[in-house]
Amino acid sequence: MERGRDEAGTDGRRADRPHLALRWLRSLLVVALFLFAVRLLGAATHALSPFLTVHLPSLVGGPIAAVGLGWLATYVLLNGSVVAALGLSLYASGALPLEHAFLVLAGSRLGASAFVILMGALDHLKNGRGSLRESLGLGLLTLIVTHTLYLPATAAGYVLLRQLPPATIAALGADSLGLPTLEVLRGLTAGVAELLGPGLAFGVAVVLFVVSLQFFDRMLEDVDADGLRDRWFGRLDNRWISYALGTGVTTVTASVSFSIGVVVPLYNRRWIGPDRITPYIMGASLGTLADTLLVALVLGTTLGTGTVVLMAMVVAVVTAVALVAYAPYRALVAGGLEWVTGEQRNFRWAAAGLLAAPALLLLFG
Repeated sequence: MERGRDEAGTDGRRADRPHLALRWLRSLLVVALFLFAVRLLGAATHALSPFLTVHLPSLVGGPIAAVGLGWLATYVLLNGSVVAALGLSLYASGALPLEHAFLVLAGSRLGASAFVILMGALDHLKNGRGSLRESLGLGLLTLIVTHTLYLPATAAGYVLLRQLPPATIAALGADSLGLPTLEVLRGLTAGVAELLGPGLAFGVAVVLFVVSLQFFDRMLEDVDADGLRDRWFGRLDNRWISYALGTGVTTVTASVSFSIGVVVPLYNRRWIGPDRITPYIMGASLGTLADTLLVALVLGTTLGTGTVVLMAMVVAVVTAVALVAYAPYRALVAGGLEWVTGEQRNFRWAAAGLLAAPALLLLFG
C-alpha cells in the first residue's frame, strides 16, 4: 500500500516536471521582454532627445506641471510603472532634468490608485453587491493613503534632491551597490531603434513594456490567492505586520495591482475593514517602487537609480512616522474616507477634483 502511494507520488512529480519547466521558461521570456522593452525605451528616447529637448519644456514648464504630467499620464495608461519608466527614460536621454523626472515619478504614484478604483468598479459590475460607492471603497482608501504619504514625501524629496550634491545622490545608485546595468542590451536596442526610427521605436517600446507587465500579472494568476489570504491576512491585526506584508507582497510580485487586487473581494465583502487594511496599503505604497528601481537599474543611470532610492527612503520615513503616530493618522484617513463616501454630493465633488487636478497642474504649473 505504501509502495503504491510512493509510486503515485513519484509519477505525479514526474508529470509536473514538464509543466514546471514550461512555467520557468515562460517566466524567463517575460523577464527578457521586460528588460528589452526598458532598454528599447531608453534607446528611443535618446534618439528622440533633440526633438524632446525643444518641445518638452513647453509642456513641462515647472515642477508642478511635472507632477501633473506623471499623474495624468497614469490615468491615461492605467499603469504608474509605465509612466515612471518614461520619466526615467526621458531623464536618461537628457530631455528632462533630474528634478522633473523625480516629480513625474511622484505624479505616477499619485495616479496609481486609479487602477484599484477601476478594479472595484469591475467587481461591482460583476457581482452587484452594495452600491458603487461601497465597491470603490478600497480604491478610495488606497487613494487617500497614497496621497497622504506621497504628497509630503514628494515635497521633502524634492527639497533634498535640490540641496544634496549629485555625488551623494549617485552614491545611492547602481554603481555604489555593485549591481549590473545590463549594458549587453544597449547595442541590440540601439540597432532596433535605428531600424524602426525613433518615433516608431518609442511606441513599440511602450507597447512591449505594457505587454510585459500584463504577462507578468497573468503569471501571478497561478498564485494561490485564496491560500495566500487564508494563511496571511488573518495576521493584519498588528499594524507593523500588516505594513510588512503589504511591502513584501508588492516588492516580491512587483505588482501593486496584485497585492491590492488580492484584497479587493475581502474588503468589498466586509471581511477586512479599513483599520486592518490601511497599514497594508501603506506598505504596498512603498513596495510599488521596486519595479521602478529595476527600471532605473536596467537603464543604467546612476543618478536616476539614486533618485528612486531617495524617493523610497523618504516614503519609508514618512510611513514610519505615520505608523508611530497611527491613531491620529488613522483618524485622518477615516475622516477623509467617510467624507467622500458619506454623501453622493461629496463623492461627485471628489471624483471631479481627482479628474481635474492633474490637468490643472499640467496646464498652470
